[in-house]
Amino acid sequence: MQGPQFISGQDTMRAEAQNTADQIAKSLELLAQRLNVETAPYRLEEFNARVEDPNLWNDPEAAQKLMRERQALVDAIDTYEGIKADLQDNIDLIELGAVSYTHLTLPTTPYV
Repeated sequence: MQGPQFISGQDTMRAEAQNTADQIAKSLELLAQRLNVETAPYRLEEFNARVEDPNLWNDPEAAQKLMRERQALVDAIDTYEGIKADLQDNIDLIELGAVSYTHLTLPTTPYV
């Protein structure tokens, strides 16, 4: 009777981990929409081109605003990519744990 309870516990933990990963993935999708992740690299290229303009610093206030906006975009992209990579790493670990668990041999006699 010990074996099925142990397996049930493992299944429960795996289901909880999967639910958490699914919730994070949904949040990541919302972040991607908010960031407009498909166009973010193009917007960054545009910022970079504007930063290279030699006349940029003729208006220091506008230049500082541009630099802050550019940095905010860089930070948002880095954060998104970091969360996405961390999520995938954790999913891979969960799957690896499930595969490793299936290769374990459970004792046939209960512990005393």
